[in-house]
Amino acid sequence: MSGLDPARFPRLAAYLARLPRGIDSFPEATGKVSVVRAFIESTQLLDFAFDGVPEPVAQLVRSPPPHSSWVSEVLMMSTLYALVDHRRLPNAAIERWTYEQNKKLFDSRMYRALVALAGPSLLMRGTQLRWGAFHRGSTLELVDMDAHGASLVLRFPQWVFDEALLIGFGTGIRAALELSRAPDATVRLVEHTPRSARYQGRWG
Repeated sequence: MSGLDPARFPRLAAYLARLPRGIDSFPEATGKVSVVRAFIESTQLLDFAFDGVPEPVAQLVRSPPPHSSWVSEVLMMSTLYALVDHRRLPNAAIERWTYEQNKKLFDSRMYRALVALAGPSLLMRGTQLRWGAFHRGSTLELVDMDAHGASLVLRFPQWVFDEALLIGFGTGIRAALELSRAPDATVRLVEHTPRSARYQGRWG
């Protein structure tokens, strides 16, 4: 792919290689820019190799649109992987970073009311609506719930989200549960395929 240097951006290259049209894949799947801006704004970019990533990624990193804008989900995930490669993060650090940024995003003035004013049960019942506030062209649905847990299924175009990204979304669900005052919240990625993932959330 023009502009992509796999030696400097190996995770980004591996992500795009699975998609049918690379960074132009699945334009119908979109995400709100506020999701990726949190990661861009928490990264030191002085030595970012803009010449080693596709131009749409370079442009998004250089000049992110307003928080309320929508862009291709593939572009957002590509940008996230470009930042991960730039920071040279191992898997455990990626999980910590995504948790920290998700919690910061959900606890912001812009989105706190979306998650913090609901208890965990109400939060889970509104999963599809809350997911839709950040993502279009994919769905996150509640499939089962009891007093101390819930099972969720995420569906998406093939390979738009891979395992590392899915684990990251799990940290976002955990962050939302914690902000909804769920005690001892945990979220586990139970299984996943190229088009779906199942999560199990528990709280005290």
